[in-house]
Formats: sequence, structure tokens, C-alpha cells
Amino acid sequence: MKKALCLLMLVGIVFGGSISGTVYYTGSRSGTMFVAALYPGITDFMSAPSTMVMFPSFPCSYTINSSSIVDGTSYFLAAVMMTGLGPSSGDPAGMKPDPVFTTDSVATDINIVMTDEGTVGGYIFYTGLPDNLTINIYDAYQSPPVLESTHLVGSYSYHIEHIPAGPKEVQAFDDINHNGVLDSLSEPSAYFTGPLGNLILVGGGGLSDTAVIIYLTDAVSERKANSAITVAAYPNPSAGAVNLRYALPIGGEGILRLSTIDGRTIMRKEVHGQGEFALPSSLPEGIYFYRLTTFDNVTNGKIILTR
Repeated sequence: MKKALCLLMLVGIVFGGSISGTVYYTGSRSGTMFVAALYPGITDFMSAPSTMVMFPSFPCSYTINSSSIVDGTSYFLAAVMMTGLGPSSGDPAGMKPDPVFTTDSVATDINIVMTDEGTVGGYIFYTGLPDNLTINIYDAYQSPPVLESTHLVGSYSYHIEHIPAGPKEVQAFDDINHNGVLDSLSEPSAYFTGPLGNLILVGGGGLSDTAVIIYLTDAVSERKANSAITVAAYPNPSAGAVNLRYALPIGGEGILRLSTIDGRTIMRKEVHGQGEFALPSSLPEGIYFYRLTTFDNVTNGKIILTR
């Protein structure tokens, strides 16, 4: 991304369709502004239809002329301002929150707001418990993207403020062993994927505030060959009583939790060896999640009650 922005200074514009509007910025920084019409499959500023304005005064009008601007394509208008020799995280940035479509290859009044920082928020779809859900944010100006910050959110929904503006990649993972680091071979993880691939632009416009939805696969245990654990609910689904049966290695101990679908823990039990017990008959109809956690392992599952 950094190389792409620098090379834009040497790239000529091929005229054709056009997109125009105004960029707004109320901060104090200055530099070279790039405005690009990104679209699916084309997510870097060098390849996308774009324009450049050196040391703009705001509000700043812009026009992108390119033979690549055609009807039927959804464009995502983004603006960044390079304040040094190369672009860096925290440089002003912003994106039009809604896709732009042209009529007769023309779109006008497409306004963009740039800010120095922004918010990353959304929802993590995950069948496991949310207690250890964590978000990694990567600086996509670097190639490959570099980890910029890590945030324990502990919830399916999340809202992280004061993220330096610029292109990012966002990754969710279940920090099973509580070390604050993604252990890629043993902990489930997934990146946000949208119309621009893994890329989002943090800054003005608000697109990243609530729209970063991540689908995380089922939990993967940090298993060792000699430390397998099991837990199962039966009958499941059930309209009546439900039993939880568990088994740990000899001398092993763990914590068995039962949570509601919104992540609220309603039961916590220390367990040893092997055993089983009945869940409270007072549990209302619904979906519940159980998780058995030991020092080096975790396994979980879902219970459906149909009272």
C-alpha cells in the first residue's frame, strides 16, 4: 500500500467516466491527498481510479477521471493524506460509508470525511463462548500487514475506539490459553472479509464503526496427545432433563461452565477425573453453551432445550 501511494505521483490519468465530490477534514495535518475509487478485486490506490492533490485546502473538491469507471460497478470512495515521505498509520483517512454507482459513467456530490483516528466495531459470529474473544488490528499500509494492536473484547459484539486512521485488516480469535497472543495452530481465528477483501479503512465516514462482521469457526482445542478431555450433553436436544458427562486425564482438573446464548455464565463447576451431573430443571427453553477448560486444553458444545 505504501509503495502504491508513492507511485501514484508518477501515474497519469486516463480519462473516461468520472466521480467527483468534496473531501472534508478539520484536523491540523497537511500533506498529499489521494482519493481513489476502490472496487471488488481492486483494493490498492495505484490500481484503482484515483486522483492526487498536494497540500489541499479544506473543504477540497476532487474529480477522478478514468476509463475504468463504468456503470454497474460498486465503487468505494476513499481518501488518505500522506503527511510524510510515505503513508503511515494515523495519517488522515476516510471512506464514503455506502457504495457508489455511476449513471452514464458519472457520479457527483460524493463527499468524504477524513479524521486522524476512528472506531472498529461489529459482531463476531461464534458458536463457542465469548469470554476470551480477542481482536487483532493490522496496519495494512505495510506489506505484509503488521500487527498494530490487540484488544480483549470478551463479547460477541465489540466497539474499539481511538484506532489510528488508515487501511487495516481485522482478525478475531479465541484466546484459549489467555496469553494475549494468537497461537495459530491451536486457537480458532478468522479475518474480516468484505467487498474489498480483508481491507477496511478506519477513519471518517463511520463504515468501520459497526460493519466489521467476522465469522469464526468452532473452537479448536489446544490438545496434546496425552491430555485429551471430553464432555457431552445427553439427551440433546431435550424437552426435559439434561445430563453433562465429562472425562479428564488421570489427575486432571478443570472448570466446566454453562452460559446463555448472550455469553452470560449461569453455572461454574470445578471438576476432576470423570463424572456427570444433571443440569437444573428450572432452565428455561433456549440455547446454551458448555465449555470444559483445563490447563492446556478446552472443549465445548451446545445444548438445545425445547420446554
